[in-house]
Amino acid sequence: APGEVGVVAGTTGPVQGVADRPTLDPEGRLWTRPHFLLDRWVVESNGGPLGDALDWLAGLLFPESRQPTARLMGEAAQARPGAGGILSTFGGQVFNARAMTFPVGSLTLSPFLGGDGPSRRADLCRAVLEGLAFVLRANTEQVAAVVAQAESLQYRMTGGLIRSPFWAQLVADVLGAPVRVSEIPEGTALGAAVCAGVAAGLFADLAEGAERLARVRTVYPNEENARTYDALYGEWKEVRALLADGHDRAAARMLEYAGTPAAPRAPGLRSFRPKILVTAQMDGASLEELRRLGEVEYANYRETLRVLTGEDLVEALQGVHVFITEVDIVDLEALRALPDLRVVVACRGQAVNVDVEACTALGIPVLHAPGRNADAVADLTVAFMLALARKLVPANEFLRQPGGEAGDMGRMGQAYEAFLGRELWGKTVGLVGLGAVGREVARRLRPFGVRLLVYDPYVPPDEAARYDAKSVSLEDLLAE
Repeated sequence: APGEVGVVAGTTGPVQGVADRPTLDPEGRLWTRPHFLLDRWVVESNGGPLGDALDWLAGLLFPESRQPTARLMGEAAQARPGAGGILSTFGGQVFNARAMTFPVGSLTLSPFLGGDGPSRRADLCRAVLEGLAFVLRANTEQVAAVVAQAESLQYRMTGGLIRSPFWAQLVADVLGAPVRVSEIPEGTALGAAVCAGVAAGLFADLAEGAERLARVRTVYPNEENARTYDALYGEWKEVRALLADGHDRAAARMLEYAGTPAAPRAPGLRSFRPKILVTAQMDGASLEELRRLGEVEYANYRETLRVLTGEDLVEALQGVHVFITEVDIVDLEALRALPDLRVVVACRGQAVNVDVEACTALGIPVLHAPGRNADAVADLTVAFMLALARKLVPANEFLRQPGGEAGDMGRMGQAYEAFLGRELWGKTVGLVGLGAVGREVARRLRPFGVRLLVYDPYVPPDEAARYDAKSVSLEDLLAE
């Protein structure tokens, strides 16, 4: 309805105000276009790449997390409004269609302020989200100036960021007004479903479709937080204005790097689609990646119960350009009969099933997969450490012995004395080698809070530090 403002807090941040007549921004900053409903118009601003920027930063801050953006939201929720004095202009823009710019922002950080490590990180996360909410407020104010008075606006919000209740509450607090939040984050898909319903005759018109399919909840601002953010928003605008020239200069420099031309693509590379035979076990996602590159035939040896050698291998590889194998025997005699073969991929740590010398002589690259079992070995390594520390093997045997009825204090005392284990937390752990397995073991030990020592003459101390490990001599490691 006229006077409503819709915010899409997703990959980007469109802010759209509804008007009852074609209304143009006299400064030319905003776009005006027809609404889907014939008697209405839309005035649009845009907050820039909100979701993209947040995903990018979350990936840097929480690289080990499976849901880094959700983790960032959770960390931010632990901080107080105002983020410990940090202001952020990162990740968004105040839209101006007449002067489109490359989005560059800043964080006002100081090493002399803030609490301990976790609280500083929480403040930083909250500052970024507060800055993005300020971006939305600045863009809604631009829309309000064109379509209605700010105090008469009603706000609605959808988009992927609304999956976080913290984000929805933050936006309501920053706007200082209730926000009707969609229960369905995929607003674009919902709109498409409404249009399809009208076309199929399920709804009389778009208004009815929206009324029947939309599910919303109202998020009300916290009055105390709203007052805090109202004052902070003014400071944010001042800081942003003062930094504008510096950001423009930085953007120009970044665009110079972004504009570096890529290496030219070899002629004909786009049109060539190799024929690929895969006999190694491979998951669906990996096969799909291969199918983007060429024509794939998948014959997993674990399912076919067949190992290709000699004449059978030659027959199977006729016309094949890429062969991905794990157990098949690729020897000189077979290679001589395969003129189309261009690449052999051995899904093994070492290509022991492939005659590498023969492939080299014939100009056929051989790829292999060092560290392919690193995750499995690292899991077992940590499992063995826990089993030893907690005496799980003898404890398991003890539990299988006869007796041990409830209330048998003697047996309970025996178990306590014999099987009292030790925690990994805070212990010193030494790794000999920081290769593929060592790195994965180090990652798995991080949540246990261990002090990690590493001996590897081929790994510099700075590389070991990336895994929260200290590089030491073998003698020092064993002495610990």
